[in-house]
Amino acid sequence: MGSEGSDTALLSLLRRSSFWLWSLTAQLARSPVLMAALAFTGLTASTVDSAKTGGVLVSSFMLSQVVFAGPVGRLLDRGGGAGAGAAAAFAAVGAAMLVVLGLAGAAGAGLPLLAVLCALSGALLAGLPGAVRHRLSSAVPSGLLERALSIDATMVEMTVAAAPLVVAAALLLGPSAGVHAMAVAAAASAVLLFLNRADIGNPQESTPAGGPGGTGLWTLPTIAWFTVSFAFGQALGTIETAALALAQQLRAGPLGAGGIIATLAVSGAAAGLAYAGLARRLKGGSAARAAPLLVVVAVMIVVASLATDWIVLLGAVVLVGVATAPLNAIRSFALESLLPAGRRQEGFSWLYTFNGLGFAVGGVLLAAFPVRVALALPMLSALAALVLLLAQRGASRAAAPHP
Repeated sequence: MGSEGSDTALLSLLRRSSFWLWSLTAQLARSPVLMAALAFTGLTASTVDSAKTGGVLVSSFMLSQVVFAGPVGRLLDRGGGAGAGAAAAFAAVGAAMLVVLGLAGAAGAGLPLLAVLCALSGALLAGLPGAVRHRLSSAVPSGLLERALSIDATMVEMTVAAAPLVVAAALLLGPSAGVHAMAVAAAASAVLLFLNRADIGNPQESTPAGGPGGTGLWTLPTIAWFTVSFAFGQALGTIETAALALAQQLRAGPLGAGGIIATLAVSGAAAGLAYAGLARRLKGGSAARAAPLLVVVAVMIVVASLATDWIVLLGAVVLVGVATAPLNAIRSFALESLLPAGRRQEGFSWLYTFNGLGFAVGGVLLAAFPVRVALALPMLSALAALVLLLAQRGASRAAAPHP
């Protein structure tokens, strides 16, 4: 497709109300997880050891998501055409559970009860992002899917930046308001998903039951992309959590950290828009595109940790942002054609779960190791992802018919 045809296709996507409706639903579905850390810390701000208590609640919520993402996604897959309604119902109950959590926290409930409520809300919301992602292929034609994911990567950057700000503003109203903001986002996504379940319905299943290296969901290619998602999440979690420490190395404080995160978000958003226009013109498959981007992200994070001035630091952060947005789109697009019929919501749920787990691991390692050591560790997960990408690419070539 030529430049003019590519631009026309991109404009066609941007004019599709079904895509923007899907995107709004997707951003709302992602928001509770992005709000969780600050919201739960705010909920426990009046306790003696608020940081530790907030950490327990965040861990309860995230671990519950990890445990239940696959089973909930599988259950939604079994629902077939009723999957959208079931996902909306789960999200609505999860939102109600968050309201109860906020009220319990405001009433001074003990940590065990709060942790149980966090775990229940996490479980109920675990399959929501995967369920919404599953429906993108019915919101846009297949020829526009990669561009749609690229635009979505830009929207993700904006959501990542905006969600904590919404919580911070809500906390001005009271300690439980941040959790209630999570509930509003979950409820709004549930309403949109339910009301538009006919328009964003169950996509036609046309993928094979597995790729090279196995059959079913857990094949070598899908495991490779799950690992890419983990590495992607760990890299972002590490550099975003380390923003304050990086700024302090250059004798700056919270304002400098905010500048680092803003630079990452803006560069990522711009890269997502650029990739939307260029994706169909670029040569090479998904693995060939993802591999160099992974290398750039891992290496530039190390460069950022060693930076002795702002020019080097922000330059490295810009390159991380430029690489992460296309990588976000590529991993989701690649998985689209690999997931077996009848297990797509489960597969996308696992994709987002591995991403969230990687993000959390990045923060945990930063607390356990010196800053420069923690910022070097994403190279290990990136290396593992590269090895698996190369292995699945070799398996695909070996399985291909020879003339």
